[in-house]
Amino acid sequence: MKLMSLILLACLLVGTAGCNQQDKQTSPLLPSPPDPSPAALLSAPESSEPEVSRPEDEYLSVMDAPIYRGAVTAVSEKNGVYELRLEQVEGTDFGYPSFIMHTGENTRANFAFTDLALGDYLEVYYGERNDGLPPIIIAANKLPPAADCVFNGELTALEHQGQEGRLEMTSLSNGEVVHFNFDESTQFYVDMESLKTGDKLNIYHRGTLTKRVPPEGFALEVRPYTAP
Repeated sequence: MKLMSLILLACLLVGTAGCNQQDKQTSPLLPSPPDPSPAALLSAPESSEPEVSRPEDEYLSVMDAPIYRGAVTAVSEKNGVYELRLEQVEGTDFGYPSFIMHTGENTRANFAFTDLALGDYLEVYYGERNDGLPPIIIAANKLPPAADCVFNGELTALEHQGQEGRLEMTSLSNGEVVHFNFDESTQFYVDMESLKTGDKLNIYHRGTLTKRVPPEGFALEVRPYTAP
């Protein structure tokens, strides 16, 4: 009888140990939850992705040098020297309907001359003519397309207080009404006090207009309109 009891007790012990071992094998190991503490957040590694920034285009200017703005109508290159032919656009007057000039050893530009294309609108500061040769380009800027930054229109209203104000213009090409704001930085090549309704003006602006009705822009220069 005692022997039988011992055998039964041994079987119970073996069965219990087997069940415990099976539980250990079948129970999955759960990962520890992330630490939400501020210290853990502060110590988290930063992204290795570099922050991409786009530098602003360099604008070149030359004190006391004559200036010409025109669209490129011809360009040629010989021994690293570029010769350009520019043609002023409607409404502007820079002294010559078209102008030929060439690069020199110290010419600076905010673009690559190898990338120039016909129709590009340039602003060029140039030197004196030498021995009958075309003048040398001192500095050159590539501007937005002339259609975007040159506006020819008729003045329909003028509002100003001091050196700040607004010109209400009607386009000579399509009749669209556009408002051009101005301030003390705007260069007027006309007497602002003598402006009157109906005057035709040539406005050089930043090349962007708002989507408001009517659209608005900022005038950099205001000149008399010159008929082609």
